[in-house]
Amino acid sequence: MLSNIYKGVEVNISKSEIKELSKLQNNFLEFIKMLHDIMIENNIKYSLIWGSMIGAARHQGFIPWDDDMDIAMTLENYLKLKKIIELKNDNRIKIFDWNSKTFARSLVKIEFSKKGFKNNDYPNCALETNASVDIVVVVTAPKSNFKARYNILKTKILWTISLKLIPNVNKQIGSFKKKMLFWFLKPFIFLVPIKFVIRSVNKVIYKKYKSDRYYMPTSPFAYKLKFNYELNTIKKSMFNDVIDIKFENYKLLIMKDYDWVIKHAYSKGKCKIEDYDYKTLPPLQERKRTHNY
Repeated sequence: MLSNIYKGVEVNISKSEIKELSKLQNNFLEFIKMLHDIMIENNIKYSLIWGSMIGAARHQGFIPWDDDMDIAMTLENYLKLKKIIELKNDNRIKIFDWNSKTFARSLVKIEFSKKGFKNNDYPNCALETNASVDIVVVVTAPKSNFKARYNILKTKILWTISLKLIPNVNKQIGSFKKKMLFWFLKPFIFLVPIKFVIRSVNKVIYKKYKSDRYYMPTSPFAYKLKFNYELNTIKKSMFNDVIDIKFENYKLLIMKDYDWVIKHAYSKGKCKIEDYDYKTLPPLQERKRTHNY
């Protein structure tokens, strides 16, 4: 096990990885500040989410070993942001979502290249990128717990199918169990047209329900949770109530009740919600680039 100091915290990362991670996080910061300014100028609300939310709450910036940037926003705000970016026609920024034929995943990725992109398809753009931001799109939740669970399962299956677009995807799948599952489903996956995936994800995302709660059918994080309606949906009033929070040298937006969100999302299977202490660092062996927060 490695032991080095980064951002004043002992981490299980080599010195060469720290150098790489520092450069990457600086690029993330430059890009999220650019997006933040665009969103504030156009009255678009968003919130830091998942690892970025914990980082802001615990470290006033990045979790030292984190290597991505996550935000969440409503579908309406995302579509507004997408239109603004497309109108800017800035070759340094590319958006990939469920309608992108070379991406087709239910998560949104906004890629940033300081020199400008030479390619338009996702796999090649990912190779050129200096930073990217993942956007989790929240939509109105159905009132039925069964329907909400069904929609999340559906998008999980569609996400799995979309993985076929990634070159050498079997090398990027982590655990042996997941590799076996992918290989078992591979014949079926490669028979399903991407147009079907795109159409099916759109049906989930654009389906209109009447309720006072949001949920995240597009979030890979939601796939890992044993779905409980009250715990995995959020009141619209809570999601839309955002405040400034210090993030490194900038101020970004976060849900005012971020403490509630973090505890409900990360306490599962560990302890009672009220007892979960996210401000305590995980064990040293977990402080590496594997999204252990």
